[in-house]
Amino acid sequence: LWGAAADLVEPSSIKGRLMRYLGDRMYYIDAMHLTTESYTRFADLSRKYRPTYISAYPTIAFDLATRMLAGQIKPFRVPVVSLTAEPVYNFQRRAILETFAQEVFERYGSREIGMAAVECPAHAGLHTFTQSVYFEAVDRGPQVPGRSLVVTDLVNRVMPLIRYQTGDFADIDQTPCTCGRTAPRLRNIRGRETDVIWCPDGHGVAGYMIVSLVGSQEIHAPVQIVQDRLDHVTGRIEGPFGSHAESLHKLVDTFRR
Repeated sequence: LWGAAADLVEPSSIKGRLMRYLGDRMYYIDAMHLTTESYTRFADLSRKYRPTYISAYPTIAFDLATRMLAGQIKPFRVPVVSLTAEPVYNFQRRAILETFAQEVFERYGSREIGMAAVECPAHAGLHTFTQSVYFEAVDRGPQVPGRSLVVTDLVNRVMPLIRYQTGDFADIDQTPCTCGRTAPRLRNIRGRETDVIWCPDGHGVAGYMIVSLVGSQEIHAPVQIVQDRLDHVTGRIEGPFGSHAESLHKLVDTFRR
C-alpha cells in the first residue's frame, strides 16, 4: 500500500523487469487514485498471492480497513503489516488488526538514511539500528514543543550526514526493553503527518503524494494544506503577504489538475 514514485517506476531493462516479477514479486495500489475499485483489485491480488508482508502508509491501510468494516471490500488476512512514513495512531492500528493483519509493526527511516528503527513484539517503541545510525533528541528551545530528532549516519562514506535534522520529533528511551533487546528505542514519534485528500468524483490521493506535489514547487517555507469540504482545498504558506505568489499559483494549478 505504497505510493513513492521512485519505487513504482517500471524497470527499463529485461533483467530489471525479471527481478521485479520473479525476485521482488511486488504489487502496488495506485496511491494517486484511491477508490473502492483499486482497493478491491489489491484485495483480490492479496487473496491470490497470499503475501506474508504488506508495507503501508498508515492512512491508506486505515482507509482500506475502514472500507472492509463497511462491507465495501471482501476481507483477507496477512501475517504482518508494516507501517511507516507517517505517525501511527492507536485507532488506526486497532482497525487494521481487526480487519486484515495478524500483527502490526511500525518502522522508521528515510531516503537519506534507509531503514533505521523497527518496532519489536513488545510494542514498546522502535529499536534503533545502532550499527548504522546514531540518534539524538535535541531540545529546540522553550518556544518549540517536543524534541527534534537528529541522526548521524555511520556507514555512508560518500556523503556523510552528521547530526542531520530529520524534521521529525521523538523521544529516545535508553532503558532495556522487555523483549530483551538493549538498543535505544524511539518513542512518541511525531512528524510527517499527512492524510488523504478526497476529490469530488470520490477518489482519494494519498497524503504522501500531496507532500511530493508541494515539494516539487521548491517552496522554502512552512506549507499547510487544508481540505474543509469535498470541493475546496486551501493552501497556506508562511511569509509576508504576497510572497511566494508564483509558487502558490503553480501549486493551485497542480491541485486543480
